[in-house]
Amino acid sequence: MNRLERVLVTGAAGFIGRCVVNRLVDDGYLVRALVRRHCPLLPAGVEQTIVEDVAHVRWEQVLIGVNSIVHLAGIAHTRGVAESEYERVNVAPARALAQAASSQRVVFMSSIRAADNSGQEPCDAYGRSKRAAEQALLALHPSACMLRPVPVYGFGARYNMRALELLARSRLPLPLGLLNAPLSLVSVQNVASAVSFALRRELGGAFVLSDPGTSSLNALLHDYRHALGRNALLINVPLPLLRSLTQMIGRETLFETLTQSRLTPPQALLEAGWKPVHETTCAGVHDWAKR
Repeated sequence: MNRLERVLVTGAAGFIGRCVVNRLVDDGYLVRALVRRHCPLLPAGVEQTIVEDVAHVRWEQVLIGVNSIVHLAGIAHTRGVAESEYERVNVAPARALAQAASSQRVVFMSSIRAADNSGQEPCDAYGRSKRAAEQALLALHPSACMLRPVPVYGFGARYNMRALELLARSRLPLPLGLLNAPLSLVSVQNVASAVSFALRRELGGAFVLSDPGTSSLNALLHDYRHALGRNALLINVPLPLLRSLTQMIGRETLFETLTQSRLTPPQALLEAGWKPVHETTCAGVHDWAKR
């Protein structure tokens, strides 16, 4: 890799973006970070380009001197967002970026929601927006790399993972001992290493991005508390009772999410030669708890 290679990273100030920028800097890339406001958490020497709205970027200017693009910017949560807003923030900028890019390599941070396990069309607005963004990029850049991460955990995580972290850090007994449905998760460090690998190897196509092996909700909580030197304090409450409790508070869909098996191994990435930072989710969760 040419140490003078410049990479544009959109969404660079976000949870995943900061880790990706740090990894790319460590790997010797010059980074141009697209941010909404100056981010003091990015490494010294990173060129920060401030844009108030990713939907109004002048891509031709931003891409001057850029060899590769890592497109992370977009809406990353799935609740309370109109489909039109997903189109405006997730799809339209990807389409405009594809039209402005010329010979640059492209790595796009998509989502496992861009396709279900059978490869059918996504069933929610967020997944549809990620699939549409993939298609917009691939239409003009057929060799682009689409990374499809499962839920991402790690220091600075937000939304559901932040809620789980707060539960794990509490000293409360939790009635979640029987929530052992196998899950695929991925550490933010593994996401960053996969981005660097995709750039270095010039990968093309769509790749599931997850930690090798499996985990579960109760395993995550157990491993997190174990890393803090505490007992897990997970109580085995029967699942029908948990279902009734979630029905009473209007969160039955949350119960379904926590109890269904969602296994998506990163086989294609591993076969391509990717070496994850964390070989297991247990190792990643221990790292997360210690930060």
